[in-house]
Amino acid sequence: MMTTLPDDPALIDRAQRDPEAFAELYRGYLTPVYRYLYRRLGNAHEAEDITSQVFMDALEAGWRGWPICARLQALLGHPGGSQRYSD
Repeated sequence: MMTTLPDDPALIDRAQRDPEAFAELYRGYLTPVYRYLYRRLGNAHEAEDITSQVFMDALEAGWRGWPICARLQALLGHPGGSQRYSD
């Protein structure tokens, strides 16, 4: 079963100023981002930490002008995985 992720431009725009809209994006993307990181890293604790950092970066930088998937990939340093967050 495929999950539909929120990628509504109006929701993304509202997330810039509305905590509830950002929360909706967060709820929609939390599990897919965590699962991606866990598969890449093989470590639950590290995946949780980086997942938190990804969403903090998204909150600080905003989603404006990016499709959500592209934004998260950029924040993750895709295709290199978690390089942006490595020590």
